[in-house]
Amino acid sequence: MGKLLGDLQRFRLAILLQGDPHAGKSEVCAQLANGFLYIGMSGGYFDLEQGGLVSKDTQGAFNRNISKENQKMLAVTGEAPEGIETVRQYAEKFDFIVIDSFQELDAPVTAFNDLRQDFPNTIWIIIFQQNSKGSVRGGIKSAYDTPVRLKVYRVDDTFVNNYAEVEKNRGNRIGIKYNVSQKKVINDDEKEKEKPAETSTGRLIIYE
Repeated sequence: MGKLLGDLQRFRLAILLQGDPHAGKSEVCAQLANGFLYIGMSGGYFDLEQGGLVSKDTQGAFNRNISKENQKMLAVTGEAPEGIETVRQYAEKFDFIVIDSFQELDAPVTAFNDLRQDFPNTIWIIIFQQNSKGSVRGGIKSAYDTPVRLKVYRVDDTFVNNYAEVEKNRGNRIGIKYNVSQKKVINDDEKEKEKPAETSTGRLIIYE
């Protein structure tokens, strides 16, 4: 994940995911959560599409993508009884919050940017379902406002070739492709520049 996203600035950081149906957006979210948990951050996970850990699909996605130790450190729910207000109640309790997906909150797209503005130290990882034209359902404002945007592509029915591409990443490289099932960058031909030892491990690097 560190190779995919580069060096991230925590202030008002949000990672927006969109893409084809059944491409692996939830898998990428779980992998991102694992990366943040690995560096000692606390996380909350709103699994609104599947219903939380009562779902076998969610259990499977977590077991594939989040280590057992990190799963113990992640708070998971399948409900947001008061919609976006429920999310806001927990926003300052965690270093990062995952929302899968935003449309399940039945909130306007503008509420996404409100979360970033009102809780600038919370990292947001949010899936936005896309419309038939391939853009963010409900409007494009969120896609432009977010610092990081990933699009996940379904290549075929096997899932093994599905990948995420970095479409936007302020201060970092774009166009990087990441195989979802293999959990690795697949098109990085550029030789890495020398970096200090602590930033060359492939771990996520977050600057305060």
